[in-house]
Amino acid sequence: MIKTNNTASVSDFKQILNKNKSLKTDTIYPYQVFGTSSDKLRVYISRLADRGAIVKVGRGHFYKPKSMVVVKRSMKEISLNKKLFSNDLFWNVKDGFKIKTDTLLQGYLQSYTQDDLMGLYSLFGYTRLIEESLKLYGNRRDPHYQKIREILMQFEKWRIDQ
Repeated sequence: MIKTNNTASVSDFKQILNKNKSLKTDTIYPYQVFGTSSDKLRVYISRLADRGAIVKVGRGHFYKPKSMVVVKRSMKEISLNKKLFSNDLFWNVKDGFKIKTDTLLQGYLQSYTQDDLMGLYSLFGYTRLIEESLKLYGNRRDPHYQKIREILMQFEKWRIDQ
């Protein structure tokens, strides 16, 4: 039986956490900031992304968000925060009610406004909203999908320029 050294893994992850603390917010960095590319490094970066400490923006790149609260994909329900949305599509439930993430996304992506998309963007991020709107509308040429994508691109540009 092979013994593994878990203390080395924990100390490596702590070093990456410390490096992440010293990075500027809303600046795109390559993964190499944390060290040489390896499978272990990709696992650590995925853990940081799951915690919401970083946001992956493309292959091999990430940024450290200012105050973005990312909802994990594995979360099936979240507490409804009506302050994030201008339209009250879920008027029959109280603020803080547990709602399925799929229901929330579908509701606000079908009858979207710029304010409502900003609320979804703060919860789910750019990539998830693009994927969900593509699933909903089924085609990149759909005018609703293109409008949502245009608004989300403005949010991303605004966030990165600040």
